[in-house]
Amino acid sequence: MNLKILATTVAVMSVAPIAAQAVELDYVGARVSTLGLGAEVGVEVNPLITVRGIINKFDYSYDDTLDGVKYEGDLKLGSVGAQVDLKVFPGFYVTGGYYANDNKLDLRGTPTGNTEIGDTTFTPSQIGTITQNTKFSKGVPYLGLGVRQGIGPVELNLEAGAFMQGAAKVSLASNGSLASDPTFMSELAKEQSRLEDELDDFKVYPALNVGLRMKF
Repeated sequence: MNLKILATTVAVMSVAPIAAQAVELDYVGARVSTLGLGAEVGVEVNPLITVRGIINKFDYSYDDTLDGVKYEGDLKLGSVGAQVDLKVFPGFYVTGGYYANDNKLDLRGTPTGNTEIGDTTFTPSQIGTITQNTKFSKGVPYLGLGVRQGIGPVELNLEAGAFMQGAAKVSLASNGSLASDPTFMSELAKEQSRLEDELDDFKVYPALNVGLRMKF
């Protein structure tokens, strides 16, 4: 119900200057995408324009040992937004929108042997457990292309787009014996900067989704 209210509100705002324009419920649907599992609702502003309200959510737990470090953590995907589709020709559309983004990675690493942090090697007791929190921009623009094919009252939708979530913001903290040591803190800052550089490819996150909709 909240999604329906969101989509309808956005649609009404979009066509406020066109007082005589009718807004009709087009469909409700479910989707699977690289942004998570989701649901959406669409309203038809006119034969060329559809406005959608969309929510995506998915949590993935990670537990593994790599290079002598035991990792545990959670990747949490979450976003809520609205898109405006412009039908270019039957079955094909271009789309743009804006999302409130809550994609994040919470990770804990506990070394089982001597481990390099920054440019210096430390012992497990000196490092303790390192907690990594990674977040992205809270407000995210989106651009995409899609095709939709109706089969009776059901519609299949395929869409590919760019979820422009910006540079990763990484924070690292340690609870080892050197947690407050200036040298260790300096090396931890180098590690944080290095991780942000490694995550640079995720500034523009590929959003691929398949949706199934019930038409009205």
